[in-house]
Amino acid sequence: MIAAAVSVVVMAVPLAYLLLRVIGAGWDSIVETLVRPRTVETAATSITLVVLVVGLALILAIPTAVLIARTDVPGSRFWWVVTALPL
Repeated sequence: MIAAAVSVVVMAVPLAYLLLRVIGAGWDSIVETLVRPRTVETAATSITLVVLVVGLALILAIPTAVLIARTDVPGSRFWWVVTALPL
């Protein structure tokens, strides 16, 4: 329980600092930063990457899960473990 509380505090400190910096900057500065071409490009690239990675993961994971769970694959226990390792 103490380790969880320490983890929350360690992760909250940088976020709190960023929030304070954003609040101190004012709305004009925030909007100006968000509509810069470089910011929009970076956000679009990140969203594209997320969509591609999630799509590819689903394309690979669903057939693999069906194969392991619904068929009699040789070494099925091994495949259960191997497919869970990235988690």
